[in-house]
Amino acid sequence: YNEQAHEFGALTIDLLTGGGLPPGRLSTVAGPSMSGKSTLTYMAAAEANASGMPVLYFDHEASADAKYLTALGIDLNQASGAEDSLFIYSQPTAGEATYRLIFQLLQSFPIKNTTEFQLPQALLVIDSLASMLPEDLEEDPEKQSMAGTAKVHSYGLRLIKAELSKRNVSLFATNQLRTKPGVVYGNPEYEPGGGAVSFYPDLKLIIRGT
Repeated sequence: YNEQAHEFGALTIDLLTGGGLPPGRLSTVAGPSMSGKSTLTYMAAAEANASGMPVLYFDHEASADAKYLTALGIDLNQASGAEDSLFIYSQPTAGEATYRLIFQLLQSFPIKNTTEFQLPQALLVIDSLASMLPEDLEEDPEKQSMAGTAKVHSYGLRLIKAELSKRNVSLFATNQLRTKPGVVYGNPEYEPGGGAVSFYPDLKLIIRGT
C-alpha cells in the first residue's frame, strides 16, 4: 500500500490501486458512456481539496455539473479563480493549448524529491482526452482526422510527462471507450487518441457501469 498515493475516495478502487493515484504520475480512466468516469474524477478532486491540495480542472467536454460537484464534496464557493482557490475550473477546446498551459503551470511548482513521504503538490484533471481537439480544427472544421488528435497527445504527453514526476504533481485524465464497427475477431474496443494515450500512463483504469 503506497502511503504517498492520493486516494480516489472510492474504497474498492483505492484498494485495487494500492492507495489511489500515484504521486507525480499520469493516470487515466476509460470506460463507455455512463460508466462512472466523471463521478470517479469528481471524487478524486474532492479528496484532494479535503487534504488542502489544489485541483486544476480542464473540462474539454464542457459537461461538469455544479450540483453534482457540490454533492460530492467540492466547495464551488472557493472556485473563484483567486490565488488561494483550491478548485480552479477551465473550459478549453484546443488540446495543444491545454498541454502548453499545463507545462507552464508545472514550471511554477518547486522541484520535489518524490522518494520522500509527501503528497502531490497539486492534482490536474483533464476531462476528456478524446475531446481535446487539434488547434487547426478550430480554424478549419474540415481538417478533422484521427491522426490530428493522435498528434495532440503525442506532442503534449511527451512535453509534460517528466515534469509531473520532477514537480510531484499528479495528472488524472478520463477517456472514452469506443467500439470499432465490423470487428469479428479480437477486442473491438479502443481508446481514441493514438498510441501515446496507451504508452504514457503509469496507471490505467477501465471501468464499466453495472
